[in-house]
Amino acid sequence: MGWAENQIKRDQAEEESGAVDNELRLREERMKDEVGRDCFEKVKAYVKTEVDNYNKATPHSSTQGLSFFPDTSAEEEQDFMSKIPSFTIRKKDGRCAYVYVKYRQNGHVLEWRCGASQGSYELRVHPDGTGYFVESDGTPKTPEMVGNELLNNARNAEPSGGGGMVWK
Repeated sequence: MGWAENQIKRDQAEEESGAVDNELRLREERMKDEVGRDCFEKVKAYVKTEVDNYNKATPHSSTQGLSFFPDTSAEEEQDFMSKIPSFTIRKKDGRCAYVYVKYRQNGHVLEWRCGASQGSYELRVHPDGTGYFVESDGTPKTPEMVGNELLNNARNAEPSGGGGMVWK
């Protein structure tokens, strides 16, 4: 067998391998498309429930506690047509920075910001088809774990310095 025949076989093997890789990547993207919004909605529902539970169970004045605002992307993105899945958590005192959370469906990423801080969680899918998020360091997080971190960010928010929040 000559060089040409060997090279043709290698080229065919690479093409077949590339086709398999592309198919696996497309299947993973389809799975993320199917479970991503639902996974975000689980975070959103969990946060809303926990804000309600916290406000009911904790004796505090009307200026303490947390507020939950669903679907705040129109204001935050400064686009009244925005349909980005989102929510905001605020301290009721109104003086502090707040946590704005959105889900970028095309990138399968949950992003948050609070004052000058920001972060993100990438969506992943278990082999059984259930979704979960991963921090930038690779740590897997359930929707509840992500919700708890977002709630802690809101609860610990410092008074805002008056500057706007900008995505980097």
